[in-house]
Amino acid sequence: MMWAAQKGYLEIVKQLVEIGKADVLASDKTSDTALTIATWHGNESVVEYLAPLSKLSDCETEEGMDALHLAIAKDNPSMVSILLQAGASINTLDKRDHTALLAASVHTSGSAILTLLFESKQAFDVNISG
Repeated sequence: MMWAAQKGYLEIVKQLVEIGKADVLASDKTSDTALTIATWHGNESVVEYLAPLSKLSDCETEEGMDALHLAIAKDNPSMVSILLQAGASINTLDKRDHTALLAASVHTSGSAILTLLFESKQAFDVNISG
C-alpha cells in the first residue's frame, strides 16, 4: 500500500484497504505511513482517502513530523487544507517542538498556509512548550 500511496494509485490503495489486505496505520522502518508518504509525494486524492482512516497525530516520520507538518514543509496549501478538513491538529508538536504555525512561518514562501491555519477554526495553544 505504501508503494501505491507514493505513486498516487488511489484505486489500488482503496482496494487494499477494502479487502483488508492493508493496515492504514502500519509504518515502515523509518516510521512512515501510507498517509505520510502520500503527503510527501503530493498525492492529494490518496491523502483525502487515507486521512479520515488514520490517526493524524500518530503518523510521525523518522524526522518527527506528522502529515500536516510534512505538507507545510512541502509548502503545499491544498494538502494542508485537506489535512485540516480531516481533523489534523494545528497544535501537534514535531520533533523540534514546532507547532504548525511555527513550521508555516519557517517553511513557507507566502501567506496561503498561514491563512489556512488561522481560518481552521482551531484554537492556537499559546502555552505549548516542548
